[in-house]
Amino acid sequence: MPPIRLSFLGRFCLSLCVFAAFAFCLYVIEALLFYAPVPSVPAYNIAPQWAQAQAAQRQIAAETQAPAGQSQMAALMPTPGAEPAAAVNPTALAAAQAGGIKEGDAVQPFFAAADKRRGRRIFARCAACHTANAGGGNRLGPALWGINGRPVASAPGFSYSTALKNFAQKQKNWDLAALDRFLYAPAKTVPGTIMFYPGVKDLQERADLLLYLQSLK
Repeated sequence: MPPIRLSFLGRFCLSLCVFAAFAFCLYVIEALLFYAPVPSVPAYNIAPQWAQAQAAQRQIAAETQAPAGQSQMAALMPTPGAEPAAAVNPTALAAAQAGGIKEGDAVQPFFAAADKRRGRRIFARCAACHTANAGGGNRLGPALWGINGRPVASAPGFSYSTALKNFAQKQKNWDLAALDRFLYAPAKTVPGTIMFYPGVKDLQERADLLLYLQSLK
Protein backbone atom coordinates (compact mmCIF):
# COMPACT_ATOMS: atom_id res chain seq x y z
CA MET A 1 0.00 0.00 0.00
CA PRO A 2 1.57 3.29 -1.04
CA PRO A 3 2.16 5.86 1.74
CA ILE A 4 -0.46 8.53 2.18
CA ARG A 5 0.79 11.93 1.12
CA LEU A 6 -1.05 14.90 2.55
CA SER A 7 -1.41 18.15 0.74
CA PHE A 8 -0.14 21.35 2.30
CA LEU A 9 -3.65 22.16 3.52
CA GLY A 10 -4.01 18.70 5.03
CA ARG A 11 -0.70 19.01 6.87
CA PHE A 12 -1.72 22.45 8.13
CA CYS A 13 -5.07 21.17 9.45
CA LEU A 14 -3.38 18.20 11.14
CA SER A 15 -0.82 20.49 12.82
CA LEU A 16 -3.63 22.78 13.97
CA CYS A 17 -5.49 19.84 15.56
CA VAL A 18 -2.34 18.68 17.37
CA PHE A 19 -1.70 22.20 18.66
CA ALA A 20 -5.31 22.56 19.85
CA ALA A 21 -5.11 19.23 21.69
CA PHE A 22 -1.84 20.28 23.34
CA ALA A 23 -3.32 23.64 24.40
CA PHE A 24 -6.37 21.92 25.87
CA CYS A 25 -4.15 19.59 27.91
CA LEU A 26 -2.24 22.60 29.27
CA TYR A 27 -5.52 24.28 30.20
CA VAL A 28 -6.69 21.21 32.12
CA ILE A 29 -3.36 20.91 33.96
CA GLU A 30 -3.39 24.62 34.87
CA ALA A 31 -6.97 24.38 36.13
CA LEU A 32 -6.04 21.45 38.38
CA LEU A 33 -2.87 23.06 39.74
CA PHE A 34 -4.13 26.60 40.25
CA TYR A 35 -7.73 26.01 41.24
CA ALA A 36 -9.06 28.99 43.22
CA PRO A 37 -11.53 28.27 46.07
CA VAL A 38 -14.99 29.77 46.00
CA PRO A 39 -15.08 33.16 47.82
CA SER A 40 -16.41 32.98 51.40
CA VAL A 41 -18.91 35.74 50.59
CA PRO A 42 -21.58 34.65 48.07
CA ALA A 43 -21.92 36.83 44.99
CA TYR A 44 -25.54 37.64 45.82
CA ASN A 45 -24.36 39.27 49.06
CA ILE A 46 -21.89 41.60 47.37
CA ALA A 47 -24.38 44.01 45.78
CA PRO A 48 -26.12 45.00 49.06
CA GLN A 49 -22.74 45.42 50.78
CA TRP A 50 -21.49 47.53 47.91
CA ALA A 51 -24.51 49.82 48.23
CA GLN A 52 -23.88 50.13 51.98
CA ALA A 53 -20.22 50.88 51.32
CA GLN A 54 -21.08 53.62 48.84
CA ALA A 55 -23.46 55.15 51.39
CA ALA A 56 -20.69 55.06 54.02
CA GLN A 57 -18.26 56.73 51.63
CA ARG A 58 -20.78 59.48 50.90
CA GLN A 59 -21.36 60.00 54.63
CA ILE A 60 -17.63 60.27 55.35
CA ALA A 61 -17.20 62.70 52.46
CA ALA A 62 -20.12 64.83 53.69
CA GLU A 63 -18.88 64.93 57.28
CA THR A 64 -15.39 65.95 56.23
CA GLN A 65 -16.49 68.28 53.43
CA ALA A 66 -14.64 71.57 53.32
CA PRO A 67 -16.61 74.83 53.14
CA ALA A 68 -17.45 76.12 49.67
CA GLY A 69 -14.41 77.45 47.85
CA GLN A 70 -11.97 75.77 50.24
CA SER A 71 -9.99 72.63 49.56
CA GLN A 72 -10.24 69.72 51.98
CA MET A 73 -6.57 70.07 52.89
CA ALA A 74 -7.05 73.78 53.56
CA ALA A 75 -9.99 72.96 55.81
CA LEU A 76 -7.62 71.15 58.14
CA MET A 77 -5.19 74.07 58.33
CA PRO A 78 -5.59 76.88 60.91
CA THR A 79 -7.56 79.90 59.73
CA PRO A 80 -5.90 83.35 59.72
CA GLY A 81 -5.86 84.80 63.22
CA ALA A 82 -6.60 81.46 64.85
CA GLU A 83 -4.31 79.82 67.36
CA PRO A 84 -1.60 78.05 65.34
CA ALA A 85 -1.54 74.28 65.63
CA ALA A 86 1.25 72.76 67.69
CA ALA A 87 4.24 71.61 65.67
CA VAL A 88 3.99 68.21 67.32
CA ASN A 89 0.89 66.24 68.21
CA PRO A 90 1.92 64.68 71.56
CA THR A 91 -1.32 62.69 71.81
CA ALA A 92 -0.66 61.02 68.46
CA LEU A 93 2.96 60.30 69.37
CA ALA A 94 1.86 58.78 72.68
CA ALA A 95 -0.72 56.64 70.86
CA ALA A 96 1.97 55.46 68.45
CA GLN A 97 4.30 54.51 71.29
CA ALA A 98 1.52 52.69 73.15
CA GLY A 99 0.70 50.85 69.93
CA GLY A 100 4.21 49.46 69.55
CA ILE A 101 5.52 52.03 67.04
CA LYS A 102 9.22 52.53 67.78
CA GLU A 103 11.48 55.48 66.97
CA GLY A 104 13.27 53.47 64.31
CA ASP A 105 10.05 52.71 62.42
CA ALA A 106 9.66 54.70 59.20
CA VAL A 107 6.15 55.84 60.08
CA GLN A 108 6.97 57.04 63.63
CA PRO A 109 8.02 60.64 62.82
CA PHE A 110 4.84 61.17 60.82
CA PHE A 111 2.70 60.73 63.92
CA ALA A 112 3.95 64.17 64.99
CA ALA A 113 1.57 65.71 62.44
CA ALA A 114 -0.98 62.88 62.27
CA ASP A 115 -4.65 63.86 62.04
CA LYS A 116 -7.44 61.34 62.51
CA ARG A 117 -9.82 63.51 60.45
CA ARG A 118 -7.57 62.98 57.46
CA GLY A 119 -7.35 59.33 58.48
CA ARG A 120 -11.13 59.04 58.33
CA ARG A 121 -11.13 60.36 54.78
CA ILE A 122 -8.42 57.87 53.84
CA PHE A 123 -10.52 55.11 55.40
CA ALA A 124 -13.22 55.89 52.83
CA ARG A 125 -11.10 53.80 50.43
CA CYS A 126 -11.65 50.84 52.76
CA ALA A 127 -15.38 51.35 53.32
CA ALA A 128 -16.33 49.05 50.43
CA CYS A 129 -15.14 46.09 52.51
CA HIS A 130 -15.08 47.24 56.15
CA THR A 131 -17.30 49.07 58.63
CA ALA A 132 -15.79 51.32 61.30
CA ASN A 133 -18.75 52.19 63.52
CA ALA A 134 -19.76 50.64 66.84
CA GLY A 135 -22.03 47.70 66.12
CA GLY A 136 -21.16 47.75 62.42
CA GLY A 137 -21.35 44.35 60.79
CA ASN A 138 -18.93 42.48 58.58
CA ARG A 139 -18.85 43.14 54.84
CA LEU A 140 -16.42 41.55 52.42
CA GLY A 141 -13.91 42.15 55.21
CA PRO A 142 -14.35 42.07 58.98
CA ALA A 143 -15.74 44.97 61.03
CA LEU A 144 -12.90 47.17 62.32
CA TRP A 145 -14.45 48.76 65.42
CA GLY A 146 -11.99 48.08 68.26
CA ILE A 147 -9.35 46.70 65.87
CA ASN A 148 -6.43 48.13 67.86
CA GLY A 149 -5.65 45.64 70.62
CA ARG A 150 -8.09 43.02 69.31
CA PRO A 151 -6.95 39.42 68.79
CA VAL A 152 -6.07 38.75 65.16
CA ALA A 153 -8.77 36.96 63.13
CA SER A 154 -11.38 37.34 65.88
CA ALA A 155 -14.27 39.41 64.45
CA PRO A 156 -17.47 37.51 65.38
CA GLY A 157 -19.23 35.87 62.47
CA PHE A 158 -16.49 36.49 59.90
CA SER A 159 -14.95 33.61 57.95
CA TYR A 160 -11.21 34.30 57.89
CA SER A 161 -8.78 32.93 55.33
CA THR A 162 -6.35 30.20 56.30
CA ALA A 163 -3.51 32.68 55.74
CA LEU A 164 -4.81 35.09 58.39
CA LYS A 165 -5.53 32.24 60.83
CA ASN A 166 -1.91 31.14 60.42
CA PHE A 167 -0.75 34.74 60.93
CA ALA A 168 -2.75 34.82 64.18
CA GLN A 169 -0.56 32.03 65.53
CA LYS A 170 2.44 34.40 65.39
CA GLN A 171 0.76 37.79 65.90
CA LYS A 172 -1.70 37.32 68.75
CA ASN A 173 -3.20 40.83 68.82
CA TRP A 174 -3.43 43.74 66.42
CA ASP A 175 -1.45 46.75 67.61
CA LEU A 176 -0.46 49.84 65.62
CA ALA A 177 2.92 48.34 64.74
CA ALA A 178 1.32 45.20 63.27
CA LEU A 179 -1.34 47.26 61.50
CA ASP A 180 1.38 49.49 60.07
CA ARG A 181 3.19 46.51 58.56
CA PHE A 182 -0.05 45.05 57.21
CA LEU A 183 -1.30 48.33 55.74
CA TYR A 184 2.06 48.93 54.07
CA ALA A 185 2.21 45.53 52.33
CA PRO A 186 -0.75 43.21 53.04
CA ALA A 187 0.42 40.38 50.75
CA LYS A 188 3.97 40.47 52.14
CA THR A 189 2.89 40.63 55.79
CA VAL A 190 0.27 37.87 55.43
CA PRO A 191 1.30 35.67 52.48
CA GLY A 192 -1.78 34.18 50.87
CA THR A 193 -4.18 36.84 52.17
CA ILE A 194 -7.32 37.28 50.08
CA MET A 195 -7.43 41.02 50.83
CA PHE A 196 -6.60 42.32 47.37
CA TYR A 197 -5.38 45.79 48.36
CA PRO A 198 -1.96 47.13 47.36
CA GLY A 199 -1.43 48.92 50.66
CA VAL A 200 -0.89 52.50 51.83
CA LYS A 201 2.62 53.49 50.81
CA ASP A 202 2.49 57.18 51.77
CA LEU A 203 3.88 57.48 55.31
CA GLN A 204 1.78 60.48 56.35
CA GLU A 205 -1.39 58.86 55.03
CA ARG A 206 -0.54 55.69 56.91
CA ALA A 207 0.06 57.58 60.16
CA ASP A 208 -3.26 59.41 59.72
CA LEU A 209 -5.09 56.15 59.02
CA LEU A 210 -3.47 54.37 61.97
CA LEU A 211 -4.45 57.20 64.30
CA TYR A 212 -8.04 56.95 63.04
CA LEU A 213 -8.10 53.17 63.52
CA GLN A 214 -6.72 53.64 67.04
CA SER A 215 -9.67 55.92 67.82
CA LEU A 216 -12.25 53.26 66.94
CA LYS A 217 -13.15 52.28 70.49
